Amino acid sequence: MKLFNDYVRKNDLSRRYITPEIIERSIASNGYKIIIYGAKQEAEGLIDTLGVRDRTSSTDSYTYSEGKLKLVFVRFGVSDDDKFELLAHELGHILYGSTGTSSEQEDAANAFKASVFLHNASLEEHTPVIIKPRPTAPPITPPTAPKGNRTGANTLRLAVLIAAVVIIIVVVIFSAQKPSENPTPLSEDNIGVSSVVVVDDSDRSSAPTTAEGETPPSERIVWVTQTGKKYHSKTCSYVRYKTNTISMKESEAIRMNYEPCSRCGGYKVYK
Repeated sequence: MKLFNDYVRKNDLSRRYITPEIIERSIASNGYKIIIYGAKQEAEGLIDTLGVRDRTSSTDSYTYSEGKLKLVFVRFGVSDDDKFELLAHELGHILYGSTGTSSEQEDAANAFKASVFLHNASLEEHTPVIIKPRPTAPPITPPTAPKGNRTGANTLRLAVLIAAVVIIIVVVIFSAQKPSENPTPLSEDNIGVSSVVVVDDSDRSSAPTTAEGETPPSERIVWVTQTGKKYHSKTCSYVRYKTNTISMKESEAIRMNYEPCSRCGGYKVYK
């Protein structure tokens, strides 16, 4: 995507992770101020003054530009991961040069957001792993006996004999420590239960349905992130481009104190 490539080249980010702080600085450098609404009365009054109450009540983020007034609204209470995605989306709007809501503008902003996370994922895949070589033991050097001295020759033979015995002992010890060729298979008896993670990645279509054909809430498959506090549908824009998601039944997500996404409700399907 040319818009994202130009952004990376301009900010020298080809070998750097794009962090939430970098996104916020980019928004500020373009003359926009981030406003957190839904908690402070001043922000609510500003929304009413600008006449954008309908827009901010139907979405978690919104970019406003009128003359010299440039604002990016973000709903109070969203998780850090969700805030990162929302700001990346709004930066895409800003760089695209339009803060409207047409399908073309939304597609450009979503493509920019997806490029941010794909860029970070590609850097993780190419991070080199450094393997340190194992230290080797210094060779055993027997003492040198003086020439023409029988006592020295006997001492040399004794030293060689001792060295041979030491080598044999070392070989025996290392052979005893060599792992068995037939290791004991893993089972629930020899591994901790906490080390086993069961992830149900079955498709939504395989879950039982109600009489009306809708999947019961307890059987729906939802997706969560490792750091987020909400669960989402498979096609929700909050998890569509992430690689660290986990699927589970909706009843399990509720039991683990996850809350439904404010955008997809945890079950709405987007194309």
